[in-house]
Amino acid sequence: MNEGKAGSFLYVLKIEAPAYLADAIAAHLFDFGLRGLEEQPSGDRLCLLTYGEDRRQIEQYASLAERFVAGVREFDPAAAAVTIRIDERPNDEWATSWMQHFRQTAITPRLVVQPSWDDTPAPPGARRLIIEPKMAFGFGTHATTQLAARSIERACLERPACRVLDVGTGTGILALVALLHGACYAVGTDIDEVAVQSARENAELNGLADRCEFTGKPLAAIGGPYDLVIANITAPALIELAADLTRLTDPQGQLALTGVLAEFKRDVLAVYDELGMQLRFEEEQDEWCLLELIRA
Repeated sequence: MNEGKAGSFLYVLKIEAPAYLADAIAAHLFDFGLRGLEEQPSGDRLCLLTYGEDRRQIEQYASLAERFVAGVREFDPAAAAVTIRIDERPNDEWATSWMQHFRQTAITPRLVVQPSWDDTPAPPGARRLIIEPKMAFGFGTHATTQLAARSIERACLERPACRVLDVGTGTGILALVALLHGACYAVGTDIDEVAVQSARENAELNGLADRCEFTGKPLAAIGGPYDLVIANITAPALIELAADLTRLTDPQGQLALTGVLAEFKRDVLAVYDELGMQLRFEEEQDEWCLLELIRA
């Protein structure tokens, strides 16, 4: 029996569900510390994948998903169609098989993201951002990343040479998007040091390392303000960090929040309203919300 020795096997948590339920399951797992998920659409269903070398941790996430689905099943019969399983793969197999899931992806009208091994030219009028995928840190295919990227593009067109703070930076993708759209400097923060290192590597890959900084410092230790603050994190985290996110936003600047399921939008807005922030613009994609806020 395999005991889950780190490095020898990769454990894959695979959750298949109706698309609307998959988003809710993903949000629930993010609330319990999951760093990221790969999404594979299949008709009106969605397959969620997350990977790790620690079997116990993967089993914990599977258990969280199972309990969540059991609760939903009481009022939504469609939850009975959710399947959850853990697969085991040798790590050397993963070293190459995971690469097939990443390909050139348009995240704004003027920017595509692609992995370092993909030499596909950018479409006419678009630029390329090279991201080295690190399993669970984000590549640009998720709705929240695309919503945030479009918000960054709009903000940079309105305010060229702006200073940007990217909270929950992951691979650094949004900070780098800002730099490619004209921001003069970007700072990315993440509580995961592996993500911070990944972001630094991606900045080097794109020749942008001299215009950005990535750190694992807590938000309370970050100085400001910034012209644009972008936070692609879960609704509970946005509520918990509301005071710091508001503090770090320049009085004439903009705070963009994503990672919010539509059903939690009012809860998030209520907290920021009390801090003197008002909704300027909102957009939805696949049941996720982008909320652009400015000082009232």
